[in-house]
Amino acid sequence: MARTFFALTLPVKLRARLVEEGERLAAGGARVTWVPDDNLHITMRFVGEVLDRDLVDVVRAGARAFAGTKAMNLVVVGLTGSPSMEELRVVHCGVRGLTPDDDARLRQLRSRLDENLELCGWRQERGVWSPHVTLGRVRKGKETLGLAAKMGPAVRREFGHFAAREAGLFQSFEHPDGVSYTPLQHYVMR
Repeated sequence: MARTFFALTLPVKLRARLVEEGERLAAGGARVTWVPDDNLHITMRFVGEVLDRDLVDVVRAGARAFAGTKAMNLVVVGLTGSPSMEELRVVHCGVRGLTPDDDARLRQLRSRLDENLELCGWRQERGVWSPHVTLGRVRKGKETLGLAAKMGPAVRREFGHFAAREAGLFQSFEHPDGVSYTPLQHYVMR
C-alpha cells in the first residue's frame, strides 16, 4: 500500500526561491528536515494508503475533479509554523488566490476532490483545509526559539505568484534519506 495525495505543482523558479528561504532559515542552526526542491508542492487532498485495486478509482476521482477546472493564479505568501510559533513542528508558507475569483476556484477544486473521493468511499479529511507549501519539519530542540525569531521578518513576505495549470496524484515513500514522491497521474487545467 502507498500513501497518496493530490497536489498542485510549483514552477521551478518559485521552488528555487523557497529553497533559498529554507537555506536562510537553516543558517540559524535549528534541527529541521528541509523539503527538497523537487518535493515542494501544494497538497490539495491527502488520500492516505491506497490498495492497488483501489488506485484506479482514486485516479478517476481526480480526473472528474480536475475536468473543466480553469487554471488559477496563486500567490505563495508569508512564513509561519504549525501548530504554533511557540511549538514549531512544521515550517510552511501560505497560499491564496491572486484575486477573490482565483481563491474561490482553489477552494472549489478542493471541494470537488472531496466530493469525488467520497463517491468512491473515501472519508473527508478532518479539520479545516488551509492551502500551504511545507518547507520543513522541525525536530525537537532548544534551537526552535531561534528559528521562530528568524522566521519573523518573513511573516508577510510574498515569495512569488504563478498560474497553477498542473497537478498530479502522487505516492509518498519514506526511506532513510527522507521522503520521495512518485507521480501516478498528471492533470492539466486550462
